[in-house]
Amino acid sequence: MARPCMRCKARRGIARAAAGVASEIQAWIDRENVARLVAALRSDGAVDATARPLLADLETRLLSVDRFDSRLQRALLQYGVFTAVEAKLGDPALGDGCATAVLEKAATMTAGKKTVEGRRRG
Repeated sequence: MARPCMRCKARRGIARAAAGVASEIQAWIDRENVARLVAALRSDGAVDATARPLLADLETRLLSVDRFDSRLQRALLQYGVFTAVEAKLGDPALGDGCATAVLEKAATMTAGKKTVEGRRRG
């Protein structure tokens, strides 16, 4: 059996490191966006003008996730996205369709993790 060349080994190591850095950057972006969205939704008075685009961005991010992302789930739960979005569901400035889509996708994502963990333990 042939040993992999040193150059190939180095490339794989670099690719793994780059993937790790990209994952950390995405997790940071997710935390920042979720925190900004919740702050905009919880602001007094009418929905902040930034809330709608932030909610649309979160919807896009949730729809782009092809597998479970524990860091995104942690950010959603830590910052209280569910309660903040639910509190503003009736606000016409926010748009119920987008808010509902975010709640459904986020709930499916977090419920899916519990099911997977339950299967592993059982």
